[in-house]
Amino acid sequence: NADQIPSKRSVGEEAIEEERRLLYVGFTRAEKQLFVMWYGDPSFFLRECSEEKIKEAANIRISPVYTE
Repeated sequence: NADQIPSKRSVGEEAIEEERRLLYVGFTRAEKQLFVMWYGDPSFFLRECSEEKIKEAANIRISPVYTE
């Protein structure tokens, strides 16, 4: 969610970049499945990631479970 990633404790551009890097690492470490879910507004990290970039990073197939 937008109010959780990046953490409110991350102050400054370096801290935010580190959280972005950690999220990307999480995507790339997914071995079989990657579930990306949120409630309300998605994190701006997710909004700036295209579906193609996530697929490329994790080499996975993305299937939406629920859309509005």
